[in-house]
Amino acid sequence: MTFEPGPRDPQPFSAGMHLQPWFDVIEALPERAADRLRALRQHFHDLHALTVPFEDRRARRTTQRSQPRSGWSGCLITSMMAAFI
Repeated sequence: MTFEPGPRDPQPFSAGMHLQPWFDVIEALPERAADRLRALRQHFHDLHALTVPFEDRRARRTTQRSQPRSGWSGCLITSMMAAFI
């Protein structure tokens, strides 16, 4: 099976559709439903503010992996396998 070569300068697929509404949905809702949606959006933003950004997590993990461990290696099986390698 052979594949045809792709274009030299590929462009991302675009269907030309505008997916974001031009108005806020809250404007079309009854008052009580709009209040509930506002509360839900606020709850989402509050929870999102509690999460640690991915870049910070990755930087911390990279730093932890680059530092040598001191003391006990933590796993007898790992140290036994290292002896045979």
